[in-house]
Formats: sequence, C-alpha cells, structure tokens
Amino acid sequence: MYPFYHLWFIPAFLSWVVITWLFKKTGIQHSVMLAIAFVISVVSLTLSFYPELYQEYRIINAGIKLVLHTFRPYFLFFFVLGFVLKHKELNRPGWLACLLPLLGLCVAGYLFYNPVKELSIFNFYFLNIVLLILAVQVASNGMIREVISMEWIGIHSLAIYLWHVLPIFIAKYAVGIDNLWLYYGTAICLEIVFIIAYKYLLRYPFLRKYVFGM
Repeated sequence: MYPFYHLWFIPAFLSWVVITWLFKKTGIQHSVMLAIAFVISVVSLTLSFYPELYQEYRIINAGIKLVLHTFRPYFLFFFVLGFVLKHKELNRPGWLACLLPLLGLCVAGYLFYNPVKELSIFNFYFLNIVLLILAVQVASNGMIREVISMEWIGIHSLAIYLWHVLPIFIAKYAVGIDNLWLYYGTAICLEIVFIIAYKYLLRYPFLRKYVFGM
C-alpha cells in the first residue's frame, strides 16, 4: 500500500490506466475526459500542498495520504492528455511551442530557491503541459533523429529507473545535501559509474534477469 520511494510509479501508473479505460468505456468526449482528469488532478495537488486542510481528521488524513502517496492522482491529467493527443494529428512545433517549456524551466529554477506554493501549482501544470505537447509534436512529425545511445537508454530504462536511486542515496549519505554543488556533482559522477557498471554486469545472465529484469 505504501510502495518504497520511486516504486510509487507501479500502482500509480496502473491506476491511471484503469481510470482512463473507464473514461473511454463511458463514451464521453475527450474534452470532458480532460476536464474531469484536470479537476481530480488539481484537487489532489492542492491537498498535497495544503495538508493542514484535513490533517486534524485522523481517518480522512490517513485515507488522503494513502491515495496521494500510492496513486499520485495529480499526474492523472497528463496521462489522459497523452491519451487524447494520441488521437490527434499534430503539426510541427513552432518557435512558441519551443520557447514556452524554457520559460517553465526558468520558473522551476526560480521556485527551487524561492518556494511559492501558488506559483508552484501553476507551473506544475504549465511546464508539464507545454513540455508534453512539444514532445508529442516532435515525435509525431518524425523530427527525432536516430541516436543509438538514446535507443539503448530506452531499452534499458526499466533497469536504470529501478536502480538509479542507489547512487543518489550513496551521495546523500556520503557528502550530505548542505552543499548542493557537491551533492549534485557527486550524484552525477556516481550515476555515470553506475551506468558503466551496469553495462558490465549485464554480461551475467542471472543478474540480467533477476536483478535488472531484462
């Protein structure tokens, strides 16, 4: 019920699939589907940012925390948006479509050092929506060149995702997080070491199958 750290993705992803499937089975229009998903997303994100709204009520508090931690419903909107975009014919992105994600990234950088809840909620949707639309436009118009190294990352993404947190934990306990430059620098170096070690360990069938799931 409370998946460890990054493994929240498994039950959350399955819940998004089920909800979107139910939406589809009802036969409602894509615009209505998006609107419902957006309301669910905004309400759950607001509850995540403002726990003081419900934490005085023990049972309600426990239920909301469980749903937020395990199913991450504030991501549902983006999953449904991807489903809707899949059924649309998109044009090649213009300069504005490329500029907007950069603007959102700048705001995210500002919020990293100057947290503002209201602006964080807004940018959460703004950045992810424009970034998702840009990515789908680029992909659907065949604008991505074939890059062998990126294809390799895609093939091994599950194993990398499952184990990439180990170097992060090592960096956290080795150098701490007080000095961000030292922490992130150490984490990046350890991630590179992990990738190199991973490519070597793939040679062993037992590790390849039972440790990395390949």
